[in-house]
Amino acid sequence: MAWGIVWSNDSHHLYYTTYDDLHRSYRLFRHKLGNQQSSDELLYEEKDKEFLFYLERACLISDSFIVLTNRHLDKKYINNILLRSPISQEGNEKDWTRVIPYEESHYITGVNPLENHLVLEERVGGYTQLRVIKTSSGAPLKSNGHLIKFPVPIFTISAKQSYMQYSSTELFFKYSSFTNPDSLFKYDLATRIRTLFKTDPVLGNFDSKKYSTERVIAPNNVPISLPSSSLRIRELWWFY
Repeated sequence: MAWGIVWSNDSHHLYYTTYDDLHRSYRLFRHKLGNQQSSDELLYEEKDKEFLFYLERACLISDSFIVLTNRHLDKKYINNILLRSPISQEGNEKDWTRVIPYEESHYITGVNPLENHLVLEERVGGYTQLRVIKTSSGAPLKSNGHLIKFPVPIFTISAKQSYMQYSSTELFFKYSSFTNPDSLFKYDLATRIRTLFKTDPVLGNFDSKKYSTERVIAPNNVPISLPSSSLRIRELWWFY
């Protein structure tokens, strides 16, 4: 048995994955309590040895699984795509449908399904960001999305799923930057108002207003960007 053990909502079934000879998580099974393991139902098998998968409870929304992958129907993508798989057809990729349009510049690193919202963790241009998409209006999902923004240009942000339940109307996320210590925020998904829940203390006479940050693109002779993050205090600069 590999990683990714998840109970069903009715607590009558257990979903789990298994390893192959390469120690690759490649099969998903459903076990019914009281039955022999030999009768477990194989729901999905990843036959491409270049890929593996893992299972999380957060990947279930309404009557479908949410699948995050960089391959679908033998087509490989540079970044992940987000798909919806009906529970009745878990292993049939032909029945999987796109949740949002694919964008090559957007790398989706995490998915947090809630009852009326879908919160995506993304990386774009090296930056992390949270995209909140309303799912209850019936409109195209991408058109309802908005980003959680901060006044500083460089920061790290991630959702804290352990603070939320499926019915939650508030999102908890962790935020930090060169000028701000690790902080936990509560974000109202309807009003878009965020409230500081707690922040890590900084020793000494620290004042974040004395510092500023900037993203600088270093000159180069190759067709790719070489970004550098800078931290400034008065007339001094540090580059990372």
